[in-house]
Amino acid sequence: MEHLNKAIVTIRSILHGSIYGAQSAIATAKGFILDKKNGLLLTNKHIANKTLIQDLYVTFFNNHHVASSLLYNDPEHDFAIIQVAAYEVPEACMQLRLSEVLVKRFICCYIMKTE
Repeated sequence: MEHLNKAIVTIRSILHGSIYGAQSAIATAKGFILDKKNGLLLTNKHIANKTLIQDLYVTFFNNHHVASSLLYNDPEHDFAIIQVAAYEVPEACMQLRLSEVLVKRFICCYIMKTE
């Protein structure tokens, strides 16, 4: 089970101009490493809401904290892909193995949305 802990990250999102009317809000959620080589992480879309200006931070299993950015927020499904600089991902981290088809589908969705 320890190897699973090394694939899970904590994501902290600071929303500026919250949907709840407050000046700002902080939300915390879990995600996991989708592609270690490219620093890609998968989480729920509500933690990375692209309609609000926000700061995203990731904490790895060893308490290493880094800034991240939103790459893709799926409008129909509850997932988002965020990215950290690949060199910031601790060497001991693991990535969860998803089917290659699923990973390619995520990447294709992202590329189609950005072109």
